[in-house]
Order: sequence, then C-alpha cells, then structure tokens
Amino acid sequence: MSFREIVIDAKSNENLNFVDGSLQIIETDGLSIDYARLEYSSIQKKELKKKEEHIELFFMLQGAHKYYTSNQTIVNTNTGKYGFFYLPEIDGNFDFVPYEKRYHSLGIEFSLKYLEDLFKNDLEILGKFGQSLYSKDQSFFADNITIPQNIKWVINEILQNPYDGVLKKIYLESKINELLLLVLTSKKEEISEKICSDIFNKNDIEKLYYIREIISKNIENPHSLKSLSRISGLNEFKLKKGFKELFNCTVFQYIFQEKMELGRKMILETQQSITEIATNVGYKNATHFTSAFKKHYNILPSQLRK
Repeated sequence: MSFREIVIDAKSNENLNFVDGSLQIIETDGLSIDYARLEYSSIQKKELKKKEEHIELFFMLQGAHKYYTSNQTIVNTNTGKYGFFYLPEIDGNFDFVPYEKRYHSLGIEFSLKYLEDLFKNDLEILGKFGQSLYSKDQSFFADNITIPQNIKWVINEILQNPYDGVLKKIYLESKINELLLLVLTSKKEEISEKICSDIFNKNDIEKLYYIREIISKNIENPHSLKSLSRISGLNEFKLKKGFKELFNCTVFQYIFQEKMELGRKMILETQQSITEIATNVGYKNATHFTSAFKKHYNILPSQLRK
C-alpha cells in the first residue's frame, strides 16, 4: 500500500512565472490526484511529452484548460465543466487560462489496473471508452460537460478531506469511486444542454450560465426573478424555462441547493454558531435553516459539526 502527498508553493516553482497559490499532489495505489489552486493574470503555457498512456477525470472549477498539438485541439475544458478521457500518449502543448485571475482544477489520473480491479476486469461497462483502453485509441467518455450539483458535492468532500494517513487514503478512494459512479450513470446535464440548444440560441444559453454564476456569487442575498430577468435580458418565462431545461432544476431549487452547500461548508470550516450560519445563508430563523438542512442532507447541522 502506497500513499504520498506533497504540496508545492507556486511561487517556488520556476515554471509557473511567480503565480500565487499552490499545487497539491496525492499519489496512492493506481491513482494520482492533482489539485491546483492558483492565481495569476496571463495564460500559462507548457509543452509536454509523455509516452505513457493517460486516463484522467478532470474538473475545471475556475478557468480554462486546453491541450493541443500542431494539428488540432484535443482537450478543451472550461469553467464549471469536466472531461473523462484517454490519451495513448501526450505530445503537445497546454494552455492554463485564468478566469478573474484564478485557476482552480481537480485532476484524477487512473492506472488501467485500478479501473480493471474496480470493475472486476469488465471494462465493457464503459462502452466504447472501455474498449479504447485496450485498443490504445484516443477516446472521450465525457468532453466539456457541465458539472452537475451532485458531483460538485463530492468534489467538495474530496477537497475538504478531514482525515490523515491511512484514513485519508481510504476516504479519498471511496469518494473517487463515488465520482466515477456518478459520471458513469448520469449525464443529465449533457442531455439537458442538448435539449436546451434546440429551443434557445447560443446567446440565450450563455446568458443562463451567467445567471447561474450571479446566483452562486450572491447566495446570501439572492436576486429576485425580476432582477435576474433584468440583468440577463431574458424575460421571466424564458429565464425559468431555460434554467430548468439547462440545469435540470428550477431557479429556486438551485438557490436552495447552493444555500445548503454554503451552510455545510461554513459548518465544517468555521467556528460560527448555527444561528450565525443560518443568517449568513439567508435564513432569518435558525430553526427553519436546521429543518431545511436536515431534510436536504439527512443530518442535523450540530451532528455534522460533531
């Protein structure tokens, strides 16, 4: 059993042009986890050659990530999107593009043996993607797909891992397997996006993504539908219908989910009282927050903190 964790201060890495932030790398049996939390202004470029095969589940949390050769763009993942891909080798260039001067990403690289052991040597469960792992053909199971809320929750749990040593290893592997399960069994966001694109034009879809970003940044004091309609330039009917089609939930359901997620993070990461947290996520009554939290996560806020 192997487990290795290193944290690299970005300023100390001469290849990163004095950016702020850090790189956290965890290596365990058949897995390599790379979490980048960086701050910089201009696009960072890197040329890389690697003869080994590359199987990666990659989440672009903020910024954009592009891998390309002289002939074509192979991987292009934007903010709030993810990809699951296989490359027989790497021989090309990478662009690491910040958004609002930040670049946050989570990459999970699998060995073929790890996936074989996990799926009991039955990679047909992965369809054509599984076949490509043996035929050594470049392949994508998911390419620049919107990260759904249930996957966001698991990502946050991975990044907030409360354990050390062997417990940390066990926890990470269980959560990564959970991520794989969610990726393999659900492409609701992808389906919704295709449906939405048949009804709304590209400009409308960009406005809906912008509205989702506005909501997430103002979750403590959310905008009304009327205000969101005015900000986006979409009428309320189109806003409500488009949001539901694209993100598989209503505007109010999304606000509720984000409130619960923010509350969960504050419970785990701060010393604020439950009453203070309830106020900070927009509840005037702490009892109402506690009730909603229990219904959503099936655990009381006080129990989670313990």
